Amino acid sequence: MDSATASVTGRPNRCVQYPWFMKLELGRRADYAVRAALDLARNFPAGSRRKAADVAIEMDIPFSYVTAILAELVRHNLVVSRPGRGGGYRLARDPEQIALLAVIRAVDGASVSTDCVLRGGPLG
Repeated sequence: MDSATASVTGRPNRCVQYPWFMKLELGRRADYAVRAALDLARNFPAGSRRKAADVAIEMDIPFSYVTAILAELVRHNLVVSRPGRGGGYRLARDPEQIALLAVIRAVDGASVSTDCVLRGGPLG
């Protein structure tokens, strides 16, 4: 398996192949942003804030990346942060209200394809 191929173990990957042969390719930053958002979503119901180091360890993201990724998600109002003791990161709103595409676009910008990989044509 090459470095661009995903596995279900959550190891560094940028391409996920599903059983129905759909292929989703993500850049490294988008992959890490999705992982960070998933970690924050898992911890959202508890209402706790997550430290960047905890997100990095839990989701196998290099610490140097996770701080930059979380800063981008804060800048795009997807995540809120609080500095200092008792601080950390949490989603800005309920995970059900945050589109995965918004997370990817926050770090990859307009370079993200807007074509639906299931139907073809534009997302909508």
